[in-house]
Amino acid sequence: MVVAVGHAALLSPAVAATVVVVVGVAAAAAVAVVAAGLCFRWRLLSAARTRRRPVVGFFHPAALGGGGGERVLWTAINAIHDRYGDGVEVVVYAAWSSAFARAGSAGGGGADGSAALRGSISAGGGVRLALARSVVRRQFGLSIRGEVQCVDLRSAWLLNPRLYPRFTLILQSLAAIPVAAEALYRYPPSLLIDTAGHPFLAFLTSAVSPRIPVVAYVHYPVISTDMLAVVASRTPQYNNASAVARSAVASRAKLVYYRRFAAAYAAAGARTAVAMTNSSWTAAHVRAIWTRAPSPPTPTVYPPCELSPLLALPLRRPRRPLMASVGQYRPEKRHELQLEVLAALRRGSPSRPPVDVKLIMVGGASTPADHGRVAALRARAAVLGLGDDALDIRVNVGRDEVVGVLGGVGLVLHTMVDEHFGIGVVEAMAAGAVVVAHHSGGVATDIVGVQHEGAAPTTTFASAAPTSATRTPAPATDSRFRGVLVAGRGPGEVDAWADAVRWVLGWPPTTYADVQSRAREWASRFGESLFVAGFLDAIGCYIEGGHAGRNTTADDDNHVVKPGGGGGACIPQAWLKGGAGRAIHGLRSRRLPPFSFCLSSSFVSSIGGVSLCMVPFGRAVRRRRLRPRWPRRW
Repeated sequence: MVVAVGHAALLSPAVAATVVVVVGVAAAAAVAVVAAGLCFRWRLLSAARTRRRPVVGFFHPAALGGGGGERVLWTAINAIHDRYGDGVEVVVYAAWSSAFARAGSAGGGGADGSAALRGSISAGGGVRLALARSVVRRQFGLSIRGEVQCVDLRSAWLLNPRLYPRFTLILQSLAAIPVAAEALYRYPPSLLIDTAGHPFLAFLTSAVSPRIPVVAYVHYPVISTDMLAVVASRTPQYNNASAVARSAVASRAKLVYYRRFAAAYAAAGARTAVAMTNSSWTAAHVRAIWTRAPSPPTPTVYPPCELSPLLALPLRRPRRPLMASVGQYRPEKRHELQLEVLAALRRGSPSRPPVDVKLIMVGGASTPADHGRVAALRARAAVLGLGDDALDIRVNVGRDEVVGVLGGVGLVLHTMVDEHFGIGVVEAMAAGAVVVAHHSGGVATDIVGVQHEGAAPTTTFASAAPTSATRTPAPATDSRFRGVLVAGRGPGEVDAWADAVRWVLGWPPTTYADVQSRAREWASRFGESLFVAGFLDAIGCYIEGGHAGRNTTADDDNHVVKPGGGGGACIPQAWLKGGAGRAIHGLRSRRLPPFSFCLSSSFVSSIGGVSLCMVPFGRAVRRRRLRPRWPRRW
């Protein structure tokens, strides 16, 4: 600064004054950044010294969203309470103020009810937990057992994707870093579990406090090889605008951007302790992206499905021309296609008679954008001539109503492409409904068709060519048949889905009953107990101080602890107590800058967009230096 002021003396007075002001502001900002980083680190270290019991923190900003991710969150919390009781403290970092407001309006509370909910937040965590118990019970039929600390994230608005109409992936991922910083500062945990899909949290914890391992439950890879293939093939899709797909230059630029982001995603994975995946399809895609970096264990832990009330429904019930669709009102669910299929069925064609069938749409809408999509669906239905006798759209209904709908229909449509798992598909099969789903994602690999048992003889209707509605009824001849998959996209897709529905509706009663029984038997294995066992198996050693507890085997004190059955793995605590620059998985130890500098460099790197190399945190995790030092017997 002295040198800068000396040079400023050679300039004109106005320019010199400007230089002095700029240098002074920069110096003050640098001092503030360093001071903030030191304060943040002191906060984490002091909390670690005074902690009397493990603190497990769940990072899930939309904790009351009512989707499959939220079911995973609250079931995991109950599992921890059931095993460890008061020996473990559970914290949920979420945007509680906005979450209660949305849940209150969704439940019919109106504006006054939402205002009352916002006001009650200031009363403290006890009121938050009481309200959360009520909302979760209505959404999932779950009772939250034990105490939960509800930490309100005031910066969670940064995660709103509507703030980032361009470069949404990288900007939203980077925005999670300051939100996670607030969470760690306000209530430092000893184990951080990401159940909302924000992988860049690992950059923060590894930069400022390597004593906090990050465990992720991956519902869907943030970026996958399929997304790269869509951009490379210039295929229009909900996440690949038609304007970009039509331009070779824009497609090439987006492909470079995606590849850079995939590299950063792989680097975040290298700093994650365990990454549980919800299906074998998700696990395969995560491993495909994380090939260039030392990746953590990726055990498959199927999400919890509460099937007891569904399995109690009678299979032998009157067959009525009713279809259902269960899923949140999001673009990827492709509800518009379902309306087109319904209109095609009721309209018929010269070669296909009309079918008097009704569709019941059941789903959650937690944001204004979701409610806007519901309004657009109603408008589109009016254009297609689908009245109340043909279509029933239900929003934010309770669990009992969902069970009633699934128990009263004979067929369930699931039109999403690359669905990571499909809890709604499992629930439909358990309820005794025949599923017609897209041939992709976890639905094809784990639920309706299972690869590890060989090529399941599921009848597939290809949309690229005309299909026949009078196919040989494979379900009557093969004991492994559990549903119908529709392959392909594009022209002819509506007719392919309509033909699949006609084929199912034309089954004789014996064939229909056989498929019902086989589908229910297969779906029963995706119960809540399977999730609880796998989840606790993966995180047990981090809670129990480096020993996995029950159902675990350890090679020796210096090697990885491998929980039995779940395929997970834990890192010995000696690794986690290394220097500030030691990566979770034994990367070469290098000292990293303080948190505030890391945070600032994150946003500086994001300005470059595609120039983001691997991670914005310095030399510790450059691509060429990611040389894993795995134990010899890993």
